Amino acid sequence: MGTNPYVTMKVGSQKVNSKSIKGSTTPEWNQSFAFKVTDPDYEILQINMCSKSLGLKSYLGYASLPLSQVPTNQAQTLLIPLTGVKSGSVTMTLSIVNAAAPSGLYSGPSMTSPLPSAPPMNTDIVQL
Repeated sequence: MGTNPYVTMKVGSQKVNSKSIKGSTTPEWNQSFAFKVTDPDYEILQINMCSKSLGLKSYLGYASLPLSQVPTNQAQTLLIPLTGVKSGSVTMTLSIVNAAAPSGLYSGPSMTSPLPSAPPMNTDIVQL
């Protein structure tokens, strides 16, 4: 029975799921997501690493990242350690950009180790 990992990310009431990567213990999703952010100084990106197998969902770890740690208008790649597991982390390229600015920054989560063993404005977007 293989693992089919995916990532669930949430900022406030906004939630997105990555695609599931079948049978991988070191998945790379290469996906981009955007969230509307009203105040990066007080909002948090919640990350849950999960797996689906035979219709059952397993939690593989989680992390929380204050958006105040994410640069404005500059992509930064961060290695984010997962909590609740013996080892594991997720690598994401993050940036807070003004919605009026050109979009298209590449970003997306990827596992870097094996599975378990802008100023406050209504137009800011966090791209993962």
